[in-house]
This record gives sequence, structure tokens and C-alpha cells, in this order.
Amino acid sequence: MMVKVLRKSIQCCVISAILILGLSAQTIIAQEVAPEKQLVLDWLSQPQVVEKFGRISDAIWSFAELGMQEFKSSELLAETLEDAGFTVERGLADMPTCFVASYGSGKPVIVILGEFDALPMLSQNPDMAAVTTPCARQPPLPQLLSRSRWTNMDLQEQ
Repeated sequence: MMVKVLRKSIQCCVISAILILGLSAQTIIAQEVAPEKQLVLDWLSQPQVVEKFGRISDAIWSFAELGMQEFKSSELLAETLEDAGFTVERGLADMPTCFVASYGSGKPVIVILGEFDALPMLSQNPDMAAVTTPCARQPPLPQLLSRSRWTNMDLQEQ
């Protein structure tokens, strides 16, 4: 008898949680997307944009360069950013693969940190993607940092 009561109680809690989470998700989904965000989402959804960034992603995957040896990958990304109008500084921090790309001036300042090195002894076979996910030491991509984190810091000294 006690097991049946416990089981019913657990079922009731699980159903309640599902309903609460489901309603919360619907509320989040129903929220209106800001016009600025929608503009970016629409641009990113264009077939030519998807194809361009897909080719870049596939190229970096095929290079499979280990950490501190991402010469082809960093050059491809730096050239792509230059083609888009960014000013690119290469070879920072005494690392030939390190670069900073800047566009415009003033605020806001957005920093995107990209980790795209291959890990040794893992497959680069596209069918094995689940095996080659980034390890825990790598930050999520993109990682957005606020301007305040970089205030009064000379990036070339870092």
C-alpha cells in the first residue's frame, strides 16, 4: 500500500513538473523577438549565408590542426573577417595563430573567443562527430564577454 502511495506521489510530481516546464517553455517561445535580433536571424537564415559559413566550418574540420598549429584555420578566419571589412591584427601574444579582428568603434564592444583546434587521437570522420566533441577545458563557442572585462587591458601584453 505504501509503495502505491509513493508511486502516485512521484507520478503527480512528475506530471506537475512537466506541466510547469511546458507552460514556461510556451511563455518563452511566445515572447516577441526584438527587431534587431530578428534582422540577424533572418540574415543568418539566407541560403547563401548558410552555405558560406558551412564551407568555412567544413574547411576548418578538414584541416584538423592541433592546438597552437592552426595555421590554415586561423588564416581562413582572418581572411574571411578582412573580406567582411574587419581590421585584423595577426600574431598577437607571440602566437602566430592568434588574431584580433575589429570593426567600428565605440560601444558596445563584443568579444568572441573561438577555440577550433583538433584534439589528438580523435577521428575527423564526419560520421564520428559525437566522438570528437570539444573537451571540457574549452569554453563554449561563441563566448561573449562584456567590455568591462577588457577595460584598461592591453591585449598585446597578454
